[in-house]
Amino acid sequence: MDEENKKDINELNKDNEEIVEKRKSTLKTIIITVIVTLLIVILILFLTIFCLKNCSSNNNKNNSGDSPIDTERNNKITDIFKDIVKKQLDIDGFDLDELDSIAAVTYQDNYPTSFDLNIVSISSNSVYYYSSTNNTYPTNVEGYDNFLSYLLIDETSHILNGEISLNKLDLINEKITTNKSDYKYVISKASNEDRYLSGFYYENNNFFIYYKHLLINDDPFIGVGDQLINNTSPLYDYYRGLLN
Repeated sequence: MDEENKKDINELNKDNEEIVEKRKSTLKTIIITVIVTLLIVILILFLTIFCLKNCSSNNNKNNSGDSPIDTERNNKITDIFKDIVKKQLDIDGFDLDELDSIAAVTYQDNYPTSFDLNIVSISSNSVYYYSSTNNTYPTNVEGYDNFLSYLLIDETSHILNGEISLNKLDLINEKITTNKSDYKYVISKASNEDRYLSGFYYENNNFFIYYKHLLINDDPFIGVGDQLINNTSPLYDYYRGLLN
């Protein structure tokens, strides 16, 4: 009888051990599942935050209220600005130089009477500063309502009739330190070693333009610069294209 009891007890203990092992295995599986699930949730949250941050940055550059950038039109505007500077280079007797791009443009529009225009253009080794003030509109103002639509008219000769100056400085490869996230610039150097920044930064749906800013501070993008371009300006979409 004792042996049978012992046998039963042993079998019962064995069953209990198996149950305990199964419970341990089940608990281990549950713990692993919970850990893996938490890791997946954390990863998803991280990816979501990362995507939201990137989307926010992209939306800052391309506000949802902005129309798609008309690249063809912007290229035509760039060609016009280059042509204005090239014609003045020829008039002033500068050596022929291939202009690669436009760094900054500022203006003052007194439509329908006159406008001022400042252009910073870049070649492989030089930065050209073009300035034309008090350019008068023709008496017939049909077909345009600001200086840019006027320049886009095919018949426009791109030789402006105001008081014009054109200066050439050396292009130098130098980096700036700034807390701005969206910006473009070039740096030039005069014969007296003064350095100038020309360009812009983008913030809160506005472009802050710097025509010829003397480099003194560590961060040159302080304040509004020489001109603030918002979405009511004829140059707003042009600057959107320059930024992208």
